[in-house]
Amino acid sequence: MRNTTQAPRKSRPRPNLISTSLLLILKRAVAFRTDKGYYKDTELDGAKVWLATDLGSDWSTGKDSWTVIHYDPSVTPEQKAAFNDILGQLYPMKWEHADVDTQAFSWKVDTKTGQAHARMDNGKGEVILERVKGDDPAHEVVVHNLKYWTAQSNNGFRMWKSKHEAFEGHGHNFSYDGTNGFLITIHFSGQAKTAPAD
Repeated sequence: MRNTTQAPRKSRPRPNLISTSLLLILKRAVAFRTDKGYYKDTELDGAKVWLATDLGSDWSTGKDSWTVIHYDPSVTPEQKAAFNDILGQLYPMKWEHADVDTQAFSWKVDTKTGQAHARMDNGKGEVILERVKGDDPAHEVVVHNLKYWTAQSNNGFRMWKSKHEAFEGHGHNFSYDGTNGFLITIHFSGQAKTAPAD
């Protein structure tokens, strides 16, 4: 008689791969919303992170640089640990000053009106972008074939000019209008770091 019993399949580890949409102002603000992804065994779908930052006077050395990482309250401790690994690999900079905080914020992109808006619930941070109008108003201005930091790939830099950006907290305060900005969806696969031994 034929034995039809099959050995149980071994589960494969999930790849450390995320697809995340970013709303950015060059040099000052980055608002993340993860569309879909895993890191180790942690699901990251919908996780939101806001970076208020200044790359400093010398990007190559990180001189005078600082960053404040704001996690939305919905982000779990496991997701925070994952993003601590991811952000360090995506932005391999040596920050002179780095802080972590928890702050709720909204994140919305309206392609019909051509406006993107991210705002902290406490009113201490805000980014408003407006879509750049090209020769053909029916199509966005998108720059392809350009790398974003260490991300393996992206869907192109969507040119959305900053109408307003502001942040106040942890000893930092800035407010600007009319600076460069863009929207981008990146795909990032990082190397999961091993937890230190007790």
